[in-house]
Amino acid sequence: MTKKEWGLLIGLLVAVVVVFGILGYLLLQPTGPTTAVAVPLPETTYTVGEATVTAKTTYPLAREVARSRQSDAQLASISATWAETNIKKVGEPTTWAFQFYSPKSNRVYVVVVEQDQAQVIREAFTPYPSTPIPDEGWPIDSSEALTIWLNHGGGKFLMEHLDGAKVVAQLAASPEGSQATWTVVGLAERGQAYFTLLVDAATGAYRKPQG
Repeated sequence: MTKKEWGLLIGLLVAVVVVFGILGYLLLQPTGPTTAVAVPLPETTYTVGEATVTAKTTYPLAREVARSRQSDAQLASISATWAETNIKKVGEPTTWAFQFYSPKSNRVYVVVVEQDQAQVIREAFTPYPSTPIPDEGWPIDSSEALTIWLNHGGGKFLMEHLDGAKVVAQLAASPEGSQATWTVVGLAERGQAYFTLLVDAATGAYRKPQG
């Protein structure tokens, strides 16, 4: 082997020793604790099932019956209750109650709609006028209001009260103006827990009540 070849071999051996020395040095260095990276879990999205019976689908029947009593009857409020419900059942067909007000007669008419049948269950004189809700003033239907409620705290509330809860949805106009608002409330069957959300019936904007 020539001197040149010996020189190349020695240089190669030195390079190998240096590389392994660096690797050994790095492996022997103390390592700090590994920082875990939190991966956010996907948020659960709730949707009211196929709602074939809603406030809007039953409203024409109620309006027809109310105006058969008084032609100027105006919608004042709507309400429905889902008793002993859960995430899968809320929004299912239930009894809807509509209150109408007649400015001419100063009378209120409460009409209930159940299974495509509407009837007046209460008629009374009142000295207090109700704020009417125009037909075009509530494009947000009950199923949409319930879905908003479920996805912004209501679903969590129902999951925390699997032993029993009911949900109440009511549409009414504020006395200060004609803006209609859905008030959706979840109530625990046991105890005093509840969760309320207000949903603008025109835009779908939501907020929790003050206080």
